[in-house]
Amino acid sequence: GVGKSYLAEKIHNISKRQEKRFVSFSCGGLNETSIIANIFGATKGSFTGAINEIKGKIRAAEGGTLFIDEIDRAPRIVRDKLLVFLETKKFQPLGFDDDIYADVRLLIGTNQDLIKLIENEQFEEDLYYRIAKRVFEIPPLRKRKGDLPHIINWFLNDYNEQKNQSLKIDENATKLLVEYNWPGNFRQLNGY
Repeated sequence: GVGKSYLAEKIHNISKRQEKRFVSFSCGGLNETSIIANIFGATKGSFTGAINEIKGKIRAAEGGTLFIDEIDRAPRIVRDKLLVFLETKKFQPLGFDDDIYADVRLLIGTNQDLIKLIENEQFEEDLYYRIAKRVFEIPPLRKRKGDLPHIINWFLNDYNEQKNQSLKIDENATKLLVEYNWPGNFRQLNGY
Protein backbone atom coordinates (compact mmCIF):
# COMPACT_ATOMS: atom_id res chain seq x y z
CA GLY A 1 0.00 0.00 0.00
CA VAL A 2 2.94 2.43 -0.29
CA GLY A 3 1.99 3.37 -3.86
CA LYS A 4 4.21 1.14 -6.01
CA SER A 5 1.64 0.71 -8.76
CA TYR A 6 0.75 4.38 -8.65
CA LEU A 7 4.42 5.37 -8.98
CA ALA A 8 4.93 2.86 -11.80
CA GLU A 9 2.02 4.38 -13.72
CA LYS A 10 3.35 7.91 -13.19
CA ILE A 11 6.78 6.79 -14.49
CA HIS A 12 5.03 5.39 -17.55
CA ASN A 13 3.05 8.61 -18.03
CA ILE A 14 6.20 10.76 -18.24
CA SER A 15 8.13 8.32 -20.42
CA LYS A 16 8.51 7.98 -24.17
CA ARG A 17 6.04 5.09 -23.91
CA GLN A 18 3.20 7.21 -22.56
CA GLU A 19 1.10 6.88 -25.72
CA LYS A 20 1.00 3.10 -25.28
CA ARG A 21 -0.69 1.10 -22.55
CA PHE A 22 0.28 0.82 -18.90
CA VAL A 23 -0.66 -2.61 -17.55
CA SER A 24 -0.40 -3.68 -13.92
CA PHE A 25 -0.39 -7.21 -12.50
CA SER A 26 0.16 -8.63 -9.01
CA CYS A 27 1.51 -12.14 -8.44
CA GLY A 28 0.03 -12.28 -4.95
CA GLY A 29 -2.50 -14.97 -4.18
CA LEU A 30 -2.38 -16.74 -7.55
CA ASN A 31 -1.12 -20.18 -8.45
CA GLU A 32 1.70 -20.85 -10.91
CA THR A 33 -0.53 -21.58 -13.92
CA SER A 34 -2.65 -18.47 -13.33
CA ILE A 35 0.41 -16.26 -13.08
CA ILE A 36 1.99 -17.72 -16.22
CA ALA A 37 -1.26 -17.44 -18.19
CA ASN A 38 -1.88 -13.89 -17.00
CA ILE A 39 1.62 -12.63 -17.77
CA PHE A 40 2.58 -14.66 -20.86
CA GLY A 41 -0.83 -15.69 -22.19
CA ALA A 42 -2.26 -19.11 -23.00
CA THR A 43 -3.92 -20.86 -25.88
CA LYS A 44 -7.44 -22.24 -25.59
CA GLY A 45 -7.33 -25.63 -23.85
CA SER A 46 -3.70 -25.31 -22.72
CA PHE A 47 -4.71 -25.91 -19.10
CA THR A 48 -7.84 -26.86 -17.20
CA GLY A 49 -10.18 -23.89 -17.32
CA ALA A 50 -8.61 -22.27 -20.39
CA ILE A 51 -11.86 -22.13 -22.38
CA ASN A 52 -10.64 -19.16 -24.43
CA GLU A 53 -7.30 -17.79 -25.52
CA ILE A 54 -5.70 -15.54 -22.89
CA LYS A 55 -3.79 -12.67 -24.47
CA GLY A 56 -1.52 -12.08 -21.48
CA LYS A 57 -0.23 -8.88 -19.90
CA ILE A 58 2.95 -8.74 -22.00
CA ARG A 59 1.02 -8.60 -25.26
CA ALA A 60 -1.51 -6.21 -23.71
CA ALA A 61 1.33 -3.82 -22.84
CA GLU A 62 3.02 -3.96 -26.28
CA GLY A 63 5.06 -0.79 -26.77
CA GLY A 64 4.17 0.36 -23.27
CA THR A 65 4.89 -0.61 -19.69
CA LEU A 66 4.04 -3.69 -17.65
CA PHE A 67 4.27 -3.37 -13.88
CA ILE A 68 4.55 -6.72 -12.09
CA ASP A 69 4.09 -6.45 -8.34
CA GLU A 70 4.93 -8.98 -5.63
CA ILE A 71 7.59 -10.64 -7.80
CA ASP A 72 8.86 -12.43 -4.70
CA ARG A 73 5.55 -14.36 -4.56
CA ALA A 74 5.86 -15.64 -8.12
CA PRO A 75 7.05 -19.26 -8.41
CA ARG A 76 10.58 -19.92 -9.65
CA ILE A 77 9.38 -21.01 -13.11
CA VAL A 78 7.64 -17.66 -13.60
CA ARG A 79 10.75 -15.74 -12.57
CA ASP A 80 12.85 -17.91 -14.91
CA LYS A 81 10.50 -17.09 -17.79
CA LEU A 82 10.70 -13.39 -16.93
CA LEU A 83 14.50 -13.55 -16.96
CA VAL A 84 14.43 -15.07 -20.44
CA PHE A 85 12.01 -12.36 -21.57
CA LEU A 86 14.20 -9.61 -20.12
CA GLU A 87 17.24 -11.00 -21.92
CA THR A 88 15.65 -11.79 -25.29
CA LYS A 89 12.37 -9.80 -25.46
CA LYS A 90 10.79 -13.13 -26.44
CA PHE A 91 8.30 -15.35 -24.62
CA GLN A 92 6.01 -18.33 -25.18
CA PRO A 93 2.37 -18.38 -24.09
CA LEU A 94 1.19 -21.64 -22.52
CA GLY A 95 0.37 -24.16 -25.24
CA PHE A 96 2.16 -22.15 -27.94
CA ASP A 97 5.17 -23.58 -29.77
CA ASP A 98 6.75 -20.44 -31.20
CA ASP A 99 8.41 -17.50 -29.52
CA ILE A 100 6.68 -14.13 -29.63
CA TYR A 101 8.68 -10.90 -29.61
CA ALA A 102 7.41 -7.99 -27.51
CA ASP A 103 8.68 -4.48 -26.92
CA VAL A 104 7.60 -3.92 -23.33
CA ARG A 105 9.29 -2.10 -20.49
CA LEU A 106 8.99 -4.07 -17.25
CA LEU A 107 8.79 -2.38 -13.88
CA ILE A 108 8.96 -4.77 -10.95
CA GLY A 109 7.67 -4.27 -7.42
CA THR A 110 8.04 -6.04 -4.10
CA ASN A 111 7.69 -5.28 -0.42
CA GLN A 112 10.46 -7.74 0.47
CA ASP A 113 14.22 -7.30 0.78
CA LEU A 114 15.34 -9.21 -2.31
CA ILE A 115 18.98 -9.28 -1.14
CA LYS A 116 17.91 -11.17 1.99
CA LEU A 117 15.81 -13.52 -0.14
CA ILE A 118 18.86 -14.18 -2.34
CA GLU A 119 20.97 -14.91 0.76
CA ASN A 120 18.29 -17.38 1.90
CA GLU A 121 18.15 -18.91 -1.60
CA GLN A 122 14.56 -17.77 -2.08
CA PHE A 123 15.22 -15.47 -5.04
CA GLU A 124 17.54 -15.72 -8.03
CA GLU A 125 20.58 -13.46 -8.06
CA ASP A 126 20.70 -13.24 -11.87
CA LEU A 127 17.10 -12.00 -12.01
CA TYR A 128 17.76 -9.51 -9.23
CA TYR A 129 20.68 -7.93 -11.08
CA ARG A 130 18.61 -7.79 -14.26
CA ILE A 131 15.71 -5.96 -12.60
CA ALA A 132 17.61 -3.85 -10.07
CA LYS A 133 19.10 -1.32 -12.49
CA ARG A 134 17.14 1.47 -10.82
CA VAL A 135 15.71 0.81 -7.39
CA PHE A 136 13.19 3.10 -5.74
CA GLU A 137 12.56 2.45 -2.09
CA ILE A 138 9.21 3.87 -1.05
CA PRO A 139 8.83 4.20 2.70
CA PRO A 140 5.33 4.09 4.22
CA LEU A 141 3.53 7.40 4.58
CA ARG A 142 4.03 7.46 8.36
CA LYS A 143 7.79 7.68 7.68
CA ARG A 144 7.55 10.47 5.10
CA LYS A 145 5.10 12.89 6.64
CA GLY A 146 6.97 15.83 5.11
CA ASP A 147 5.86 14.59 1.68
CA LEU A 148 2.18 14.54 2.61
CA PRO A 149 1.34 18.20 1.86
CA HIS A 150 2.84 17.77 -1.63
CA ILE A 151 1.03 14.46 -2.20
CA ILE A 152 -2.28 15.91 -0.97
CA ASN A 153 -1.95 18.94 -3.26
CA TRP A 154 -0.99 16.72 -6.13
CA PHE A 155 -4.11 14.57 -5.60
CA LEU A 156 -6.23 17.71 -5.28
CA ASN A 157 -4.80 19.21 -8.48
CA ASP A 158 -5.37 15.93 -10.30
CA TYR A 159 -8.96 15.81 -9.04
CA ASN A 160 -9.58 19.45 -10.00
CA GLU A 161 -8.24 18.84 -13.49
CA GLN A 162 -10.35 15.72 -14.02
CA LYS A 163 -13.55 17.25 -12.63
CA ASN A 164 -12.95 20.80 -13.90
CA GLN A 165 -13.10 22.09 -10.34
CA SER A 166 -11.06 24.53 -8.29
CA LEU A 167 -11.21 22.99 -4.83
CA LYS A 168 -8.63 23.94 -2.23
CA ILE A 169 -7.67 22.36 1.06
CA ASP A 170 -7.66 24.24 4.33
CA GLU A 171 -4.32 24.57 6.11
CA ASN A 172 -5.78 23.00 9.28
CA ALA A 173 -7.11 20.04 7.28
CA THR A 174 -3.66 19.51 5.80
CA LYS A 175 -2.17 19.63 9.29
CA LEU A 176 -4.64 16.97 10.52
CA LEU A 177 -3.84 14.74 7.53
CA VAL A 178 -0.10 15.09 8.17
CA GLU A 179 -0.55 14.17 11.86
CA TYR A 180 -2.57 11.05 11.02
CA ASN A 181 -0.65 7.73 11.11
CA TRP A 182 -2.03 6.29 7.81
CA PRO A 183 -2.23 2.57 8.76
CA GLY A 184 -3.65 1.88 5.27
CA ASN A 185 -0.69 3.71 3.74
CA PHE A 186 -0.86 5.31 0.28
CA ARG A 187 -3.84 3.12 -0.66
CA GLN A 188 -5.80 4.72 2.18
CA LEU A 189 -4.79 8.26 1.19
CA ASN A 190 -5.61 7.57 -2.43
CA GLY A 191 -9.10 6.44 -1.35
CA TYR A 192 -10.01 9.87 0.01
